Amino acid sequence: MDDAGRRPLSLLLLLAIACLTLVTSCATPYGGLRDPQPAPGVDQPAEAGSRGTHTMTHDGLERTWLTYVPAGLDEPAAVVLMFHGSGDDALGIRGWVGSYFERIADEHNVIIAYPNGHQFNWNECRREGRWPAKDNNVDDVGFARAIVDRLETDLGRGAIDRDRVFASGYSSGGHMAMRMGREADDLISGIAVVSANPPAPDNQTCRDQSSPMPALFITGVQDSVNPYEGGEVRVSGPGGSRGMVMSADAGAQWYADVNHASGPRPVASPASVRITDWTGDHPVRLVAVENEGHNFPLSTHHAPNEIWQFLDALSHGQ
Repeated sequence: MDDAGRRPLSLLLLLAIACLTLVTSCATPYGGLRDPQPAPGVDQPAEAGSRGTHTMTHDGLERTWLTYVPAGLDEPAAVVLMFHGSGDDALGIRGWVGSYFERIADEHNVIIAYPNGHQFNWNECRREGRWPAKDNNVDDVGFARAIVDRLETDLGRGAIDRDRVFASGYSSGGHMAMRMGREADDLISGIAVVSANPPAPDNQTCRDQSSPMPALFITGVQDSVNPYEGGEVRVSGPGGSRGMVMSADAGAQWYADVNHASGPRPVASPASVRITDWTGDHPVRLVAVENEGHNFPLSTHHAPNEIWQFLDALSHGQ
């Protein structure tokens, strides 16, 4: 089963489908703004207080993405690039976790961008596995850079804080966030990865393996797709085996070693969650959620809040 097949179809997405069947536009349960479809050829400027759907031609391909821009931007805004899992799309990840992140966006002056992968997949760093974005060597890093540039063009110079651009993602999207952190560290100030352990060394193709990058990992201890203890990642959809990944602990320690971070240090947390920190100028945090599988933890642990608290702390030297 691919990444998308393992996520629950959210009530929000069901509501959106029903609304599209009945009318051409529909207010969502949060914010009351229209939630457009990511349709090729449709391109709207990003505007404060809006959800938008956007298209550009990049590297010879038509690429699409969604944005949420909070109202009342009175200071340069942080940007979170949210990468969906394989077999999913921007609308899917927004329907699943967007309500949580967009509330955070309203409260903390954050722009959320949801890129669409090429044919529902990313050209991330794992050597093993076959899927179109990887087979065609699609420039997803360049595409993400172009999204940030486009946000600044639409909203005006100074509207976004270039020192607070972050990458986050679920499953294969988490691997794409890791690639952004490794190969676009001039743009990305921190990454937050859900249900994805770093690839084992012989399954790793990212070019830059030496630059420090603050990193948060959230993973289910019972994950059967991305094994907590490391091993082979297999999916039933396109790609089959995606090769070996490190254990969650070893992967976080690898980032800590590159980042010259001190630890590991256990952090007081609820009984169902184990949090480990490595501290320093480029911190690392591992959140292990008990009784959670290949999922974006929302009920057993509020992953969106955890993600923003970690990323926001980077801006304040905490």
